[in-house]
Amino acid sequence: ISTCAFEDEPLSPAALDRLLGAGFTQIELFANRPHFDYRDRSLQKDLSRWFRSNEVPAPLLHLPFRERTGHANIRPISALATAERERTAAVDEIKRALEFADHVRIAHVVVHLGDGSLGRPQEGPYDAIVVTAAPCGTDGLKASSGRMT
Repeated sequence: ISTCAFEDEPLSPAALDRLLGAGFTQIELFANRPHFDYRDRSLQKDLSRWFRSNEVPAPLLHLPFRERTGHANIRPISALATAERERTAAVDEIKRALEFADHVRIAHVVVHLGDGSLGRPQEGPYDAIVVTAAPCGTDGLKASSGRMT
């Protein structure tokens, strides 16, 4: 189950306890802020402790593709944005979320690079973007991306 099911509340060990208590063991961490503030070091430690102390499979990490910046305001996070500043910010945000794998072993990640709907495809900087991620020992996840022409 995805923690997106309770996206309107902050992710916490107590929320994960509720999922486990309901019988869910395979968990997808929905890394859209403010639901999961993967930048919060205290939360990283708390979640790391929770996964170490509960016998559950390694979670999935759904990388950020939007951020709620207010009650009805959503900021897209798109690595395919046509504006270089927006692309750079999106890639940086995705990298920050991936750093969570330094604290918790991740089974695999889900990434939305963007669908081009927010830009002008004819002016897009890439023909395609390939993203790969592979386990890196027991210490986390190694990710790389590249441009295809």
